[in-house]
Amino acid sequence: MATKYAVSMTPLMQTYDFGVSKTNSKGVLNTGYSDGNTRLWREALCSGKLVTGIGDNSIAMTNLSVYLARKYYAEIFNLADVPEPNSAVMSVWDQNPIGVSWYS
Repeated sequence: MATKYAVSMTPLMQTYDFGVSKTNSKGVLNTGYSDGNTRLWREALCSGKLVTGIGDNSIAMTNLSVYLARKYYAEIFNLADVPEPNSAVMSVWDQNPIGVSWYS
């Protein structure tokens, strides 16, 4: 049985698997949390084109941040490929005293 939680030395740090999508019953929803250095994610969110997010795109990810997240998920879970998401969101709280990022 696979775990629903992984800790890694990648910039994803802590990754949670919240199961099968209720929307299409096919996709797996992955959410991660990084505490500490969020510089990679802040820079990735400032580069590239926005991908489909939710609402007003205030927490939408860019194609670069999605690429990096997929790359690290594949590394953590030893997968050949992680499919493109239907939507992707991220929030980076890198101002003191918080210093974390969250993405889904």
